[in-house]
This record gives sequence, structure tokens and C-alpha cells, in this order.
Amino acid sequence: MKDIIQIVLFGCLPAVFLWAEKRSRLVALLGAVMLCYGVGLLFGNQHFVIVNTELSKSLTEMTVPLAIPLLLFSVDIRAWLKLAKKTILSFLLSLIAIAASATISGLIFSKYIPDIWKMAGMLVGVYTGGTPNMSAIGMALEVKNEIFVVLSASDLLVCGIYFFIVLSIGQRVLLKFLPAFDKEAAHNIFLDESKNDLPFIKKIQQAVASLALSGAILGTSALLSFLIFHRISVPFVIMLLTTLAIATSFSKKIRALDTSYFLGQYVLFIFCISLGSMANISLIVNVGMEILLFTTLVVVLAVVFHFILAYFAKIDADTALITHVAAIYGPAFIGPVADSMRNRAIVVSGLTTGLIGYAVGNYVGLAVAYLLKLVL
Repeated sequence: MKDIIQIVLFGCLPAVFLWAEKRSRLVALLGAVMLCYGVGLLFGNQHFVIVNTELSKSLTEMTVPLAIPLLLFSVDIRAWLKLAKKTILSFLLSLIAIAASATISGLIFSKYIPDIWKMAGMLVGVYTGGTPNMSAIGMALEVKNEIFVVLSASDLLVCGIYFFIVLSIGQRVLLKFLPAFDKEAAHNIFLDESKNDLPFIKKIQQAVASLALSGAILGTSALLSFLIFHRISVPFVIMLLTTLAIATSFSKKIRALDTSYFLGQYVLFIFCISLGSMANISLIVNVGMEILLFTTLVVVLAVVFHFILAYFAKIDADTALITHVAAIYGPAFIGPVADSMRNRAIVVSGLTTGLIGYAVGNYVGLAVAYLLKLVL
């Protein structure tokens, strides 16, 4: 019964925030994404109502692959290609920043943490690709399970705090020294904004069609993963469903499903609440301080290096931020960040570079690890 209440609560709260967003300046200023993540954090760090973190984890795993096709159905990929050059450059700069930050941090903490080179490689893997890359590099370097647990806890805590900063003030801070996103160049990426004059029945029909198509794409991707790998391979499923969603977006009828993007946003609001509820701040007590400080330094330096490079490369604020998020967090976090920036056109850039990160994460992570090993 408690699990059902948690699901209903997480599913209904975004509707409350969206309703309040139209009626309160403060709520509109904070934004629904920020509120969802913040409320999730409150749920995860209070002792009056017990949150089932396993259920929250399941919700995060289910919502993202369902939302990605919904976000992509209305995109015109041919129009997006005009932005591709800056996007790829910004992502490459992010990879350089992460590799440099892990190397420098590893050298600084080498006297305090044994086998720091292995941890540096794992952090590069997770910050250029994702958790699967971190796990793969840990296995390749024969990292002890207890080290993996502590490093993962540190990553969760540091990146949870940084994600809150990104959602709240990230874009506003960057706009002070990076150029604004060129909306004129991107205005054709979406066929049209959602129409408010559609009859209610028509909106329901479009919503059902969008959800059915997204579910079919997700089911097909999961089935092929089972047939090929005999298990659910997260990178493969996300890569395939993204490809299938982009392929269907070439149809004008699919792009004309005006409710699809809104539905994708709503599903990601549920993701934000679920994610926030998993971030238990008390974890800091159980994490080795040296490893926590090491992880913090890697993230801080990666942020500083990336945006300095973006400044000299004249990358706009939105592209710099979304590719940075794609590297640090992966494709799952693109939707909420794009929504917080109120920039639909940037979604494809984030998803594309996030998927590239999955592909290169192991290579970059292992390269940094062995380079550090040679130096140390």
C-alpha cells in the first residue's frame, strides 16, 4: 500500500507544480523541474515518511527510456544538424576538461589514497559516459567492491548537489560570460509549438498515440537487447530507442503530435522527484572523507576547465551547459536541464553527445588510469 501511495504521490505532484506555476510568480521563477527535484530531496532526507528507495530507483529506470522518444518525436533532425558543429566541439572540450581534472586530482591525492589511479579512471568513465562505464572500468582494473561502493556514494552526493545548482542558476551564471543561444538558427528544429486550441478529445487521442508509440519503441529496444545480449544492456537500449525515435521523427505526422513533448516533460518531472528521493545527504557520514574530497575536486575542476575552454571557443551558454551535463550525467538528465533552460531545441544536442559518451567512456577512463599509473 505504501508503494502505491508513493507512486501516486510522485505521479501527481508535477501536475500540482505545473498548476501552481501559472498562478504564482515564485513558483514560475523556481520552475517545475527545480521544485520536483527539491521535493524529492526533502522526501529522501526526512524521517517521518519512509521512502522506498528501491521503488524510486525503479521509477528513474522506467521514466527515462519512456520519455526520450516522447521528447524526440517533434524534432526535425535535419534542422538540428545546423547546430551539430558547435555541439560536438563543446562535448570534446568537456572530455578534455574531465580527463585533465581527474589527472590533476589524482596527482594531488596520490599521497593520501592508495590506488588513486584506478579511482581516477573510474570517475573519468562515469563523467564521460555513465555508471555502466564506471562499472566496466572498475572490473577491468580489478577494483575491490567496497571501494566501488564508497566511490559511488561520493559521486552520488557531489553530483546530486551540483545538479541542484545546474537546475537553479546554471544558465543564468553562464550567460554572464558566454554568448546566448542562437534561437533564430534553431527555430525550425521543432515543427510547431504545442497548440492550446486543440479540442480536449484530440489532445487525449494524441497523448495515447504518443505513449503507445513510445512504449512500442521501448519494448522493441528491450526485446532486441534480450535477443542479442540475453539481458537488458542500458547503453544499447538507450542508443537504439533514441535512433528509432529520431527515425520516426522524419514523419510529419509524428512531428505533428503536439502533446508528445509535454508528456515527455511530465514523465521526466516524475524522474526528478524519484531521483531526489534517492539522494540521502547523511551518506556523507559513511563516506571516506579523502575519497569524497577527491571526487569533489574532480567535479569542480572539470566544471571550471570546461567553461573556460567554452569561453575561448565562443560556445553559447546553453550548448556548453547541455553538453557538459551530457558528459557528467548522461542522456537521462538532458530533459530536466533543457526544461530548466526553457530550450526545447537543445534536447537533441544533449542526447546525441550523451550517447557518444557511453561509447567513448571506457576508452578515455582506462587511458587516464594507465597514464596516472605510469606517472605515479
